[in-house]
Amino acid sequence: MAEIEVMDMNSFLESFETVFRYVFEYFNIPADRKSMNMREEDFHNSVYMKCVDIARGLYYGSLMCNYYTNEFATYNNNQNSIGYEVYDPLEYGEDVIITAPIPTYQDFIERLGDYVINSLEMPVPRDVHWVRNVELTRRNVLHLLEKIKLKHQEWVMLAGRVSLHEEDKYETRWRDTYDLWCCTSENETINDDGNARYLTIELEEYLGELKAYPDNTLKPWLCKDVKNINGHSEVFGETSLVLPPSEIVSFLILN
Repeated sequence: MAEIEVMDMNSFLESFETVFRYVFEYFNIPADRKSMNMREEDFHNSVYMKCVDIARGLYYGSLMCNYYTNEFATYNNNQNSIGYEVYDPLEYGEDVIITAPIPTYQDFIERLGDYVINSLEMPVPRDVHWVRNVELTRRNVLHLLEKIKLKHQEWVMLAGRVSLHEEDKYETRWRDTYDLWCCTSENETINDDGNARYLTIELEEYLGELKAYPDNTLKPWLCKDVKNINGHSEVFGETSLVLPPSEIVSFLILN
């Protein structure tokens, strides 16, 4: 029987403050109250909120990895993962997949993302002609494959999802989405047989340990989706992690 330790609220907040200050210092952001004296709506879209979101992810992830508890509030709608609703999966005798939020904000990655988005051709009028313009879509796909020069290095996107859209008060006015996944097998072909979505807009999930991913033998030539906790964030509309084919990871010794 494992010994269960209950953390009181003061200890919880003091521990979180340590992580909070570490993240702010790491990104060279002042953590004093005066520097963050701004309107709430401005704070939600600021670098300060990004730091808070990263610190929260690191802290909750640490608790999930080092403590047993059944009192994390979660956004899970099924019984196959532990996240942050009161839920004890062991009560049901089921296999458990432990996942954690992934802090995605990195300045270098953000800059690469800006280069990618700025390379896309986006005409001002979003009309029927724009929707049916296949040539524009083809050009934008080729733009996504162009080399990016940054920090004296050339970068090429292997996998990514770009979703541009405009919201009004009641609905989405328009949306332009591109999914780009690489494949290392010359035998894979997209056929019009109803299964094309498994090579285009959908990915198979990888449920093992990340350190064991280079040894993955389940279609190692395809990208894999990593299961995340579903939730809402004031900073990220959705966080996700897609791994390139394990053959590439293994060949380039990226682990």
